[in-house]
Order: sequence, then C-alpha cells, then structure tokens
Amino acid sequence: MNGVYPWDFRRNHIINHWQDKKQTKYFVLPSFLIILYFNLGEGADYLYHGKTQFVGVHTNDLLQMSPKELNALGVHNSLNIFPEYYLIRVNEFNKVARTPLEEWISYLKDGRINDDTTAPGLAEAKEKLQYMKMSDEERWAYEHEIMNKVVLQSQIDDAREGGLAEGLAEGRAKGLEEGRAKGLEEGRAKGLAEGLEEGRAKGLEEGRAEGREEGREEGREEGREEGREEEKRLIAKSLRAAGVPTELIVQSTGLTPDEIAKL
Repeated sequence: MNGVYPWDFRRNHIINHWQDKKQTKYFVLPSFLIILYFNLGEGADYLYHGKTQFVGVHTNDLLQMSPKELNALGVHNSLNIFPEYYLIRVNEFNKVARTPLEEWISYLKDGRINDDTTAPGLAEAKEKLQYMKMSDEERWAYEHEIMNKVVLQSQIDDAREGGLAEGLAEGRAKGLEEGRAKGLEEGRAKGLAEGLEEGRAKGLEEGRAEGREEGREEGREEGREEGREEEKRLIAKSLRAAGVPTELIVQSTGLTPDEIAKL
C-alpha cells in the first residue's frame, strides 16, 4: 500500500544512520523523517530537507530568538532550534547504491538487502526481516537456539567469574604467605643488624667504662708505687746525711748504690 509511513519499521532503522544528530550543550534538535511511496510535488531529487519557520499571522514577520537566548542555547540561528524535516521520495531513487544512505533508500524501495552491506543498521534490519518471514516452527527453533546460546554464555560467564574469584583467593593466600615469609626474613636481617649495632655501641660504652676504671686503678697503683719509691729516696737521703754507711742504706731501703749516690 502506497502512502506516508511516519512509524514504518524500515524508518525506525534508518533514522540517524545517514545524518548525525544536531545537538547542543542543552538539547537535541528534533528531526522528522517522512518516507513517501507516492509522488508528491515536482523535483529532481529523491531527498529533501526542510526547516521550520514561524511567521506572524498578522504581521508576517519571522519569529526570532534574541542574541541572549541563542547564546544560552549554544546556537547561531533561530532555525537551529526548531524541528527539521527530511522527505525521502522512494520512487525517485534509481541509482546504484554506493553510500550507506543510498543502500537504505534502495532497501526502502525494493525491500532487498545485500549480504555484504556495510550500512549501519541494515544488517540488523535484514535479520529482523528474516525472523518475521519464518514459520512458527522455524521461529520456535530460532528462538530455542538463541536461548541455548544465552544459557551457554551465562554458564561461561559464571564459570569465568567463579574461576576468577577462586584464583583471586588463592593468589591472596599465596601472596600473604610469601609476604609473611619475606617480611620475617627481612625483619630478622634488620633485627640482626640493629642488634649488632646496638651491641657494638653498648659494648663500646661498657669497654670504655671498664677501661676508665682499669686506668684509674692502674694510675692509683702507679701513684702508690711512686710514693713508696719517693719515700725510700727520702729515707736514704736522711740516712746518708746522718753518715750511715751505704751498705746499710741499701739493706734498709732497697735502693742501689748508684741511686743512693745520686741523692
């Protein structure tokens, strides 16, 4: 049946596949695609584009957005914020489809889709059409196959997730054990080094203290020895001054005759 099909199945697949959406920071410009299967008007092209203008009924002036409003909406022209329309005159298309848009229009005209099509959405449209042409038995078999694939993929995903969780747990346990062993080894090495250093410092301090004490003791002993020697020399000097023979002074003080002679 010829006519205008604003919600045609094929129209739903072609929208936005042949021209990007015009959008701003704040909104998406609404577009309407009308597919014509009958002759409308006179023109040589198969694709026409139109924009909306609002004209005053009494004043015949064009409704324009203010510069502030245009700036707020991020556009430069009032026409860019009103709906736009695209007319596809299917019967006027008689070219060999070379672009994605032309492939779509060719499909709209004769209902055929090439197996090697690269037009966005056409492969999905072809699959949908094949499904719609199936008998009840073929459709049941097709849906059963799809369901089996879904179930199989779900099982694969579950197995993958389960394996991932198990592997993660094992990895954590192994990492914890290896980390503990490594930490223990490093701790021992560090503790040994610190203990050795602390032992050296403590031993050095204790050695210094003992050395000082031994030095003091030796100094006192040397002092006492020097005191005794000095006392012997004083006694010997007194005895010599009293005329005591040297042999008796040697016996009394333990000094040698040379040491006595030097007094």
